[in-house]
Amino acid sequence: MNVIYMISLEITFILLNLYLLPKNIAIFISVLTIILLTIFNNKNKIFIAIIPILFLIRSVYTIDFSNHLIGNTVTLNMQLYKEKGLIKEINGKFPTSISYTYITNLQNGLYNITGTIKNKAIKYNNTYYTLDIDNIKEIQENTLKLYFKNKANSLLKNSNFQLKKIYYAVVLGENQYLNKQLKDIFSYIGISHLMALSGFHIGLIILIVNFIISKFSLTKRKKNILLLLFITCYYMGITHSPSLTRAYIMGVIYLLGNILYENTTLPKSLCIAYIISLFFNPTYIQNISFKLSYIAVFIISYIYPIIKSMLNSKNKILHSFIFIITIQIFLLPVTLNEFGTIQILGFISNLIAVPIGSIFITISFIGLLLENIYLGFVVYPLIKISYLIFIKTINILNKIPLMTLKINNGFKSSLFYILYIGILCFLAFYMERKKEKITHEKIYKRTHIHQ
Repeated sequence: MNVIYMISLEITFILLNLYLLPKNIAIFISVLTIILLTIFNNKNKIFIAIIPILFLIRSVYTIDFSNHLIGNTVTLNMQLYKEKGLIKEINGKFPTSISYTYITNLQNGLYNITGTIKNKAIKYNNTYYTLDIDNIKEIQENTLKLYFKNKANSLLKNSNFQLKKIYYAVVLGENQYLNKQLKDIFSYIGISHLMALSGFHIGLIILIVNFIISKFSLTKRKKNILLLLFITCYYMGITHSPSLTRAYIMGVIYLLGNILYENTTLPKSLCIAYIISLFFNPTYIQNISFKLSYIAVFIISYIYPIIKSMLNSKNKILHSFIFIITIQIFLLPVTLNEFGTIQILGFISNLIAVPIGSIFITISFIGLLLENIYLGFVVYPLIKISYLIFIKTINILNKIPLMTLKINNGFKSSLFYILYIGILCFLAFYMERKKEKITHEKIYKRTHIHQ
């Protein structure tokens, strides 16, 4: 097995141990497993041993496994929006579940809050803390974030509030501005992924910037270096999410491969992004955005190419339909587990609303670029028109019955993912072997006929 895949499995196993078992037992089993895999592996032993050990150490010291915080004085790093604070860190450590607290009389922004925890409640699988506040310190956003926000505000100064909210979500990653009604509509018609910055958006930026710099007489290597610098500046200037971090890392790997004249493959890039993302924040593995993002790209990388190879047709519309259906079918167990929903007619919105939404997002990115030279007003009318068409489309689709069927509130079982990922990996392996067998048979027949 390739060393990258082996390390990915080891890291996943370590996190499962830490979440499902007592801490000391989890550490012992993880170390024992790493030692055994290192001993019985024939090559790349140093990577198979060192990287998982470093990850284990980082996870132990950066994840907050405390279950008895009531009465303790803590420092919370949090992002506040409309008096609801999303807790990013507790005493410098990542919380094991999505956690919130409520703070009144403060503006939206980032804060360090020191106080004593009075109460803890679990609602919808999230943790809510009640706090006696001792000290509040505002955290200033970085210069790039402020710069992009100012440019977006300048571009949209004459627009309505809903356009600003959607623009902030699809261009700056600020999806907290979307109200619940709008989020429910996107979820019902099956295009929530369009509102979350991910590989689609990073790829779009690379295409737009590449088109612009292609007008200059630059070598391919210099173009890729400029693209790398641009997407890095963009990434540093917007709100991060697990799906965006994955897309950024994969984009960096792709561009570095071009710069260094190295071949990169989508599956290996996905595994490297998975490892780096979890090093950055080990608790991402509990995040639904992280799960959906990586599983969807896994399906695109491993499952869909095999299904595509079995199709005899070259019809692009058919391939688009099969692509959407493949992702929907294989993500169905995840949406059932997390949300208790089944997308029945979601492929319709993906064939109609996604292309229209893509046009709106593309023009929105171009508008932000032009606003840097004070020419955003040139494309603002197009932003407004494409937005109105997009909103009209999703409102029509929202009236269609059975786009998404709600069954229950979801099971949210961690053990489910062990079985699901295992089946998915086995299926990918089995289908790949079957594809190789068919290819070998075709080659044999051709050789036999030629002889």
